[in-house]
Amino acid sequence: MRKVKLAVARYLFFLAIQLRLYTNWSRLHRYLFDGVAKNTTLPTFTTVEEVGWYIRGFSWRPDSWIDLGDAICSPEMVWYRYLNGIQGAGDCDEFAVFLANVIEKSIEAGTWRSSISDPDILTVTWMNPDGSLSGHIVCLLQFVRTEAPWSYGYMDYDLPRWCGTSENDAAQAVLRRYAPGGELIGWAVHSPKLKKRSVYLP
Repeated sequence: MRKVKLAVARYLFFLAIQLRLYTNWSRLHRYLFDGVAKNTTLPTFTTVEEVGWYIRGFSWRPDSWIDLGDAICSPEMVWYRYLNGIQGAGDCDEFAVFLANVIEKSIEAGTWRSSISDPDILTVTWMNPDGSLSGHIVCLLQFVRTEAPWSYGYMDYDLPRWCGTSENDAAQAVLRRYAPGGELIGWAVHSPKLKKRSVYLP
């Protein structure tokens, strides 16, 4: 029964990514609810440590009905909440989309002084030992110094955790941290603007 449930979960995850269900749902959410933040300008940063300082000042909150299940609000909305003292920046997907977008903006603006580049959004899903399904979304980072023993890492609520030389290494590290003993359903990578880059099923 577990194998059947896992196979179905993998199929549905792959289908949702291929049909862009999650990203289109997030765009609908932004259209309906994020208008108040449309004139909010995202900040730029110089280092990952500086970004981490701000992230530690964000407060986490679970999704509610206004999030349409688990849609990702705009990075501008996350920053708007922070600037206006609104309780709760969001859950893991809001942290990830904010991180990816401000790092990308900082690189493009020329303010970035870190060897970390190419921020993306990594979605990891798994089946827990009890058979329940879960997942986590992080900001996927690459480290461009070739002498480093690793080149991929992820960032969610603090400074990056470096964990390997591939996207899959980062996904496996997320799984080990948040669901020891869990079984990978799959992972997907999206750009900061929610454009699909890759999807993987075991």
